[in-house]
Amino acid sequence: MKETGPSKEDAFAVFQTQVMNAWKDINQECLSSNAVPMAVLVRVVDLTRVINLLYKDCDGNSNSTTKLKDFITLTLIQP
Repeated sequence: MKETGPSKEDAFAVFQTQVMNAWKDINQECLSSNAVPMAVLVRVVDLTRVINLLYKDCDGNSNSTTKLKDFITLTLIQP
């Protein structure tokens, strides 16, 4: 076992599992919810999509040299 603890790849794998479980919860709630209006759920899903896009591979918000800049350009400027 390493003295420094788990590797960066192990941490990413754990976070990826948590993200997948959260998406499953969100999808289940969207399919079966009667307590929350669908308009509210759509906003939650949209916000989750944006957060997922920003932080999927790395911190795209603080590191502007990532793929995020290219994605925004392709989506909004040159569709």
